[in-house]
Amino acid sequence: MVTPSRPKRGRRYWLRLLTFFVLMLVGLPLAIVLIVANLTAISYVVSAHTTVARPADLPPNTQDVSFIGGDNLTLRGWYIPPQNDTIIILLHGYFADRTQMLFHARQLAQAGYGALLYDERGAGESDGSQRSFGWRDVADVGGALTYLQDKATSFAIVGCSIGG
Repeated sequence: MVTPSRPKRGRRYWLRLLTFFVLMLVGLPLAIVLIVANLTAISYVVSAHTTVARPADLPPNTQDVSFIGGDNLTLRGWYIPPQNDTIIILLHGYFADRTQMLFHARQLAQAGYGALLYDERGAGESDGSQRSFGWRDVADVGGALTYLQDKATSFAIVGCSIGG
């Protein structure tokens, strides 16, 4: 019985096969990373407007407020007047709204501090067609300070994630 012989595979065949595997090992994961990175960047920039429900357990003197931030955007939030002449501005994280800072606001109010929680640009009920990775939020904090200037004599800012 005669066994059929296989054709001899030359260097060119093995080089093509190696190239294919290198492209699969490097190129495919790289393409996936690029696609995921682009989709993530788009999701970060797109505005995230939502209606923010007012919790029933806010301190009783909490006020719904709005003020003008950078780029003449209207920012909306809650203001808790201080008992000790100090107000803390609370800034939430990127995929959130002012409700992320409720625990902090309650603790500060119990200690006598005032608090301003507001939805950052492009989030919650505040104006803005896109979020800014924090770059334009600095001017918005300036608007918050202008709004608060006649309500206390000392201020602090506390933030989580991008708000920090």
